[in-house]
Amino acid sequence: MPDKELVMKEVKDIVTKNLCFMNDLKLDKYTDYNHIIGMWNFHKLMLTNIKIKKFNESKIRLYGTYYKKYKFIRDSFEAHTKAKNNHIILFYIKDNSKVLLCYKSKRRKDKSINPYLRLVLPLKQFDIKSFNLEDVKDTVIRMLFFAD
Repeated sequence: MPDKELVMKEVKDIVTKNLCFMNDLKLDKYTDYNHIIGMWNFHKLMLTNIKIKKFNESKIRLYGTYYKKYKFIRDSFEAHTKAKNNHIILFYIKDNSKVLLCYKSKRRKDKSINPYLRLVLPLKQFDIKSFNLEDVKDTVIRMLFFAD
């Protein structure tokens, strides 16, 4: 189990100093953070061919469709996977009180611990104005990328 206080300190340090890219991903329909996590799991499946619990054939088809249709998702997860240092992708969906963070921790990787963490955190912990989270449109996922 990760040390929550240490992880949150690392995340805050990276997020407050190292925004390097922002993009809006327009989807055909509304999605939620569970779908984004499912797309991440599909990405891991594609990389490793390891069977993922609770990942049946219909979910593989669903997330595979996202993965093929929205190349930016695939490219983002590939960059996240290949990052040598700390890397965070923050996802925000309109009218949500939370954000999803995909965090790759160099410290954890260096200790041979799974470096990938998925954190769903309250939106109020982030500076909404600085990250332009006020003007996200329907069926859009705002994606912010942080690296150090």
